[in-house]
Amino acid sequence: MELDTTQVVIALVALIGGGIVTAIGSMLRTSFEARTAGRLIYAELTRNAAAVAFFRRSGAWPATVISYTAWDQCGKEIAQLRDNSTFEAVHRGYNALEAIQFVAADTSLDPRQKTDLINGAVLELGNGIRAIGAKARVPTARLETEIRRLSARPMTARWEMDVLEVGGAVPPALLAAIIDHAGDAETSVSRTAKPARNAANAVPRADCTVYDAAGGQPLPGRAVRTAGDPPTGDPAADETYEALVLVAEFCHEVLGRWSLDDNGMELSAVVHHADGVGNVRLQAGRVVVGDGDGLVFGRFSAAAEVVAGELWQRMPEIAALHPTGQAGALGQALRDVFGLLCAQYGADETAATADWVVGKGLLLPGVYGVGLRSLAEPGTAYDDPVLGADEQVAHLAEYLADGPAQLNSGIPGHAFYLTATELGGQSWMRAGRIWYEALTSADLPPDVDFATFARRTVDQAARIYGPGSLEHTATTGAWDTVGVPTTPA
Repeated sequence: MELDTTQVVIALVALIGGGIVTAIGSMLRTSFEARTAGRLIYAELTRNAAAVAFFRRSGAWPATVISYTAWDQCGKEIAQLRDNSTFEAVHRGYNALEAIQFVAADTSLDPRQKTDLINGAVLELGNGIRAIGAKARVPTARLETEIRRLSARPMTARWEMDVLEVGGAVPPALLAAIIDHAGDAETSVSRTAKPARNAANAVPRADCTVYDAAGGQPLPGRAVRTAGDPPTGDPAADETYEALVLVAEFCHEVLGRWSLDDNGMELSAVVHHADGVGNVRLQAGRVVVGDGDGLVFGRFSAAAEVVAGELWQRMPEIAALHPTGQAGALGQALRDVFGLLCAQYGADETAATADWVVGKGLLLPGVYGVGLRSLAEPGTAYDDPVLGADEQVAHLAEYLADGPAQLNSGIPGHAFYLTATELGGQSWMRAGRIWYEALTSADLPPDVDFATFARRTVDQAARIYGPGSLEHTATTGAWDTVGVPTTPA
């Protein structure tokens, strides 16, 4: 005879660790308590599912704890469930997670073989999530959101391009930790792009287009808004369009540049794409803007600096930088800086009034944090009992040699913040100009390190404003504060 829900959940709770069963096993007497315990297991599986989805997108395995070893530590409660269909489905899910660890570490497999093996594991994981989700009475829509995240696959033709293009704005540590979590509707307020303030500028504006994939494929979907079109009434499409216009206007008005490439590149984005709910990423030259997962993130279109920052990857000078090492961290910092400058420009903020948070308002109620990254205080963007703490670093002494670009980007990003706040006023006017000239005055080596770029900014500050000027000393002092030398070794 099949065990009842309470017995199933008691045994499955043991998968997280015997200590939980010892502490609460005698308390699981009501259906409410059984559902609560079931959600613990559901959360455990979905956290691992997010890690698998991250591996499939990036080709890298994030640091995450998989507790499949607990299957051997559950005593007679587990033994009672050997013939139970829920147990078998979840057991196969854990076995799939164990297999993925070996697949990820096997250097003898080519990327396509890895993908084929992971496809099978994904199927087993999905079945496990559905089985325990049903026992825990998790809403079907939430279950399917997790399955979609788990099954998300790159859409480009070449695996190598998948790794390069499908990075996204969300730090890997967050992706790996996204699990079952309470959340309500999005609360972010859209920033509205301001009209052009210098119509006499001879530099043309870039064309902007937003496509709606309507939850399907292939990209890009149907064009729903371009230059001259009225608002669509769809917040995701209209906010995304405003972010594109901000980038086009910033290039036109502030930089005197014809789009990101200074040659009229169209700026485009896709909303409502099936595989893009939990991130913002660049794919096939377009920014795919996620609708949010309803668990941790609201819709990404509400954070103009995130959409704009992802688009800045298309600037040739930034795109030329290697994606790893100090060059990769510098590239991420430059995208954050110029994304924030676009948002500050659109809101007419000063260095003192800006919040300097990338992704402010993206985290849903119940998630402890202010956004994805903070240029003002790297390492403080979030600190949540479920997601963990923000591990971004702010000083060269803390540099993580093998760390993701988003974590090390706090070093050059914080240097910009210090420069901008020391100079005051509108950050794009002086600090932004110094950074832009350092980036574009001559080709940077693709593997540029922090010190080389720092010297570029100091030299440009002296050239534009004069040696010993406030701009010169502020730039030098900022790099000194984050531990990056500005004089040749």
